Amino acid sequence: MIPGAKAGIENGDSDQPGGIWEHLHRLPVAGAGFFVGSYNLFSILTIYRIFTDEHTGEFTDTHRARLSEAVFFGCVVGQIVFGILGDKIGRSRPFVFTCLILVGGGLLCSLSPFPFTFTNTPQNKFFVSLFTFFILGIGIGGEYPLSATVSVENADAKWRGFQTSLVHCGLGVGHLVSALFGLALASGLKTLQLEAMWRLLFVLGMCCALFILPLRLKMADTSVSLKNHGIDERHPGVMWVLRQYGPRLFGTGACWFINDIIFYGTSVWMAFYLSDVQAAGEGRSLRVTLVQSAIIATAALPWYFVSSWYMDKVGHKKMQLYGFFGLGCTSLVMFILYNHISTGTASFLPWQTLLLGFLNAGPNSTIFVIASEMYPSRIRSTMHGLSAACGKLGAFLGVYIFRSLKMIHGAEYGLVFISVCSFVGVLLTWFLIEECAEKPLENVDDAYDTARKKWKVETAGAIT
Repeated sequence: MIPGAKAGIENGDSDQPGGIWEHLHRLPVAGAGFFVGSYNLFSILTIYRIFTDEHTGEFTDTHRARLSEAVFFGCVVGQIVFGILGDKIGRSRPFVFTCLILVGGGLLCSLSPFPFTFTNTPQNKFFVSLFTFFILGIGIGGEYPLSATVSVENADAKWRGFQTSLVHCGLGVGHLVSALFGLALASGLKTLQLEAMWRLLFVLGMCCALFILPLRLKMADTSVSLKNHGIDERHPGVMWVLRQYGPRLFGTGACWFINDIIFYGTSVWMAFYLSDVQAAGEGRSLRVTLVQSAIIATAALPWYFVSSWYMDKVGHKKMQLYGFFGLGCTSLVMFILYNHISTGTASFLPWQTLLLGFLNAGPNSTIFVIASEMYPSRIRSTMHGLSAACGKLGAFLGVYIFRSLKMIHGAEYGLVFISVCSFVGVLLTWFLIEECAEKPLENVDDAYDTARKKWKVETAGAIT
């Protein structure tokens, strides 16, 4: 039986979470936005390569680092701001805003440096891109807490991991589409100028966001969100929330931080490795860079769906533990056998697939679900946004560390760093993450309400 099919029939009330068919109907609303964000994020990595070829000697590693900082900082701002808005004004309206930002940000990036300046010099393009990349990053980051919260609150408890992680699969699909579209531009349109190529990459992302905008405008708020905003009660302050849920926030934030160090750092490390095994001149070409990206995306994509299918069967916490532990062991073995597996792409691909399997069938998928189901509905979007923001900080740090290890010690020492981070992730998951698979979200809300009532009684007593 298809997961959730029976549940969807039994939950005929529109205020109740639906089954798989109802969820698939909603999937374009939440999942497509996540796909667009992922597509843009990975396209920007390709655009760095194009900028380097387009402005030889003028686009340096320093420029690349500044643009990366603009994107990641934009993501952090979007995750925090729209996470808070998702709890303050409901899920649906901020979801429209993030889609509009993805459309507007994509348009500004594709026109850069116009309309801000009509002097199309490398320096002007760089400074304007800092701003436009930051705007696009806000839209990308805002999708995280809203997509997860909407999916979790519309999912049946028995299949919540399956239904919610399907949205996260958009990350892998966006990566692959970005690489394939880039290859199509680089290979099929050989006379196309480099400038037109990177502009068209942004245009496709903008068009995809524009396509889902009408769906977002018709989207209704979740019943949980409507219920919360229909209650006019005094609520505890930020410090009370941190005392109650600070350990959980540290757990989900730290696990996401570790995961994104590994996820983005691994992508950088694999690109370094694949460049090393290419012929000397080929390793620096745009086409080879895109082929490398497509190989990584193709090897990673199936594991997102494997994670979705088995997550509820195995357990969300257990799946994350197995993923981190498998990552640690695999990367350590790869480091030991590096001289044997680094002889060519064919000998490396099985190991690469295994490494990406433990990552994408483990923490890279599970933390997206766990960071939303561990918190009550009144602060769910905020806490998910804060956890995701910790992840993006880890992503920035991971890219920097892996590049430094490559320059100082060699690409193989990136595997040691992956192993260390993975075993730290095992400890964080074991001690700080709760198993919420198949447990009703109402249990978390009830615990929150009980603690809040106790606070109200204590506060009233202190006042009298």
